[in-house]
Amino acid sequence: MKTLKLMLVILVATLSASASLAQEKPAKLAKRIAPIVFNGTEYHFRWSQGGQFEFTPSGQENLDAWTDMLTIWDYRDVNDGESLAQVANRTLGRYRESNGVIVHTRSVPKTDRKPAEHFVAAVLGNQTLLEFVAARFLLQEGRGASVIYSHRIYGTRLGKQMNAWMAENGAAAEDQVMSLDARPILSSIKE
Repeated sequence: MKTLKLMLVILVATLSASASLAQEKPAKLAKRIAPIVFNGTEYHFRWSQGGQFEFTPSGQENLDAWTDMLTIWDYRDVNDGESLAQVANRTLGRYRESNGVIVHTRSVPKTDRKPAEHFVAAVLGNQTLLEFVAARFLLQEGRGASVIYSHRIYGTRLGKQMNAWMAENGAAAEDQVMSLDARPILSSIKE
């Protein structure tokens, strides 16, 4: 019985230490990762896990109720155009599988000065929200990444609202995603 109690004490101490390390990591990253200016608004680091880094503007700290978000994916195993295209196609497939509406896709061909890039715009959602997504897939210094801007509208019967938002903001959001200089962001999140 003493052995079991000792094992439980060690397990609880280990879990507590792991939990506090998990809470400490975002705080350390937040100090190291500068805000991202996107479309004239500062987005602040909020959360990360497994190569995914999320940023929201001030006043949108609650990741269960945000309206605008930038997500940066760092694909450590992607280091060439073919594997980048596979990631973009897998993402496109997931959007379709989730009953998302694909607004459009495009690829920017490789040149002597720049690797190929891929782009997907989609509207995702469920019964309580719709989310516009503009996702850019790129190689930066030989490493794959994606820059994703998302805008959410909450409630029901949201089609007209989302269409109006997209008509007013969708093209500009796409242009901003495609022109965002990802180098400083990717450099700051590499661990």
